[in-house]
Amino acid sequence: MTAAELFEINIGVYAAGKNLVRLAADLSRQLDERKLPSQLTVAAAEDDFYADLAGQWRVENPGADPGTRELHEIRVGVYTTRAEMDELRAELTRVVCPDLEHDTPCPIPWASGYIDAGHDGDGEPDEDQAGYLEETYGHLVPVG
Repeated sequence: MTAAELFEINIGVYAAGKNLVRLAADLSRQLDERKLPSQLTVAAAEDDFYADLAGQWRVENPGADPGTRELHEIRVGVYTTRAEMDELRAELTRVVCPDLEHDTPCPIPWASGYIDAGHDGDGEPDEDQAGYLEETYGHLVPVG
């Protein structure tokens, strides 16, 4: 049996405030249904990983005003197995884009990734990533 561990699922979006609030609420409901120890936070996107999302929106909406859209990162800390995290990540991205095979652009450009403890060249957990996860989401791990 695979042991549970801490993960952070990251979903970057280029969205306006009201869409971001709706999206965060929908994601929270999805997490509540799963009943896994989790924590959702929304922050301004701080790194260049999501920089292409604004450009994607401009290409797909030529000449349109982006209004109040900004880059945001939705972070979901979760304590679960890797397989369950992969399933959850897929479910959460379907909340953002219900039909991954659609022909038209997504109304809200998005990208997804995750953080785990990783492993260095010796097969040991990456101390920086493990430390970040423990510091940020350690409270999700059941005691005892």
